[in-house]
Amino acid sequence: MTEPPRRSPAEADAILSAEFARIGTHRDALGETGAAAVAGWTLMHGMEWEAAAIAWEMAAKGDPDDPEPLNEWGVCLLELGRFDEAANLFRRTIDVDARLVAAGRDGVEWMENDPAYRLGVALHAKGDLRSAIASYEDSARRNPTGVDALREAARSRLALGEPEAALEVLGRLERRTVRLTLRAEVMAMRADANRMLRERGT
Repeated sequence: MTEPPRRSPAEADAILSAEFARIGTHRDALGETGAAAVAGWTLMHGMEWEAAAIAWEMAAKGDPDDPEPLNEWGVCLLELGRFDEAANLFRRTIDVDARLVAAGRDGVEWMENDPAYRLGVALHAKGDLRSAIASYEDSARRNPTGVDALREAARSRLALGEPEAALEVLGRLERRTVRLTLRAEVMAMRADANRMLRERGT
């Protein structure tokens, strides 16, 4: 699959301006923050990550108590390979979510928009496997039916040469999934972990 072309800041600004023009008169009804969010969603679906990131930044600044713009802004930066910035945005999303929940308000919908998993992905991409595992485990705790975080935690454990820990994670993953393709991945990772153990004579 061909990656979408990277946009310069000027190109991204022009693309966002064109999207705002397309929204047209609805922009007044939506307000600046709402219009920025609508533009952000549309541009993300078109894989215009640079322009979408600008839109979500605008939405985040317009409503600092809403975790969604922070999370989606982070997704855009993750797609652009800006892992440190993305990680910081996912941390901020988690912090805002915690404040909202503590105040008795609705926070992040963890089943669909999981900033802990995405933080793990950003850290994993940077090569910080220990921190990535902590984020994946946080995701698995918050999202008890999710499987992606446990799969990546097991992969990270294997990459660190920790077969016993990988097998423990794989056991939890097996109890969560019925997908045949994922079960095949689990079997392959389990075989790798057992091979490591045999090579160590344990």
